[in-house]
Amino acid sequence: MSLAVRPYRPSDRAAFLELYGACLRHYACGSADPAMLDDLLRELAADFGTHADIAWTGDRPIGFAFTLRVPAGSGFATYLKELFVAPDGRGSGAGRALMRTIAARVLTMGHLRLQWETGEPGAREFYAALGAPDDGKTHYTLSGPALARLADGSPGRE
Repeated sequence: MSLAVRPYRPSDRAAFLELYGACLRHYACGSADPAMLDDLLRELAADFGTHADIAWTGDRPIGFAFTLRVPAGSGFATYLKELFVAPDGRGSGAGRALMRTIAARVLTMGHLRLQWETGEPGAREFYAALGAPDDGKTHYTLSGPALARLADGSPGRE
């Protein structure tokens, strides 16, 4: 069966939500808030700033990628927020096809670069095979009590 990648369309809602749910389960994130999902799907349908591409094998979705337009010095960059291929779609070329689609859009839009981060060893190998060097940057995340402490001006560590 042939592999195809195309931008999210509102008619893809059910297929996208199935894949997104699989992604959340893979990362043990729990389920998404329905109001957040509605906002996300509206934003994707508006095709402004936030994009989703879906990889399909026939009529079966097997992967997706989220990208965001972000300021970058004298222009814009595309930030890859998520690349997910369902376990039964791995090794099919879906990840590479999604990345090629994104790279082509970055160039078409005149963005300065495509950037992302990962901590997963398998993903690091995949990205290296695409020609992406490790730039040595560190990823930070604040959530829960640490985020609240920063917001209210409390000391940073307990």
